[in-house]
Amino acid sequence: MTVLRIVLADDDPTVRELTTEALTRRSHDLTVVQSGTELLKLLSCDSRYDVVVTDNKMPGGPDGLEVMRELRLDKRFKQTPIILHTGDDGDELRAAVASLGGLFAPKRDAFNPLFALVEELARE
Repeated sequence: MTVLRIVLADDDPTVRELTTEALTRRSHDLTVVQSGTELLKLLSCDSRYDVVVTDNKMPGGPDGLEVMRELRLDKRFKQTPIILHTGDDGDELRAAVASLGGLFAPKRDAFNPLFALVEELARE
């Protein structure tokens, strides 16, 4: 299994802690930021991430969909898997994520969909 270099953006400290614990236990290299603004700033300087994971609703800056749109405009991130890990769950949001070539992992199912997607990407 491939070790992935992952960046996570989420404003919830509990989500950041649980995700960090689980993904680093699986030997993935994880960088964590608290907002869409921090995520875009980080990625403007460092594009060597294998996977981007972002919450949708984060205060004080772009939400997850806006982050996805911006990253897809950057040729460095055209093919990078982007996972929207969010408590929002609706057909419209899922369709928007799919139209941007992203993956959807609802938080309502705890973290299982997120971890399953990451493990699937690590096997590719």
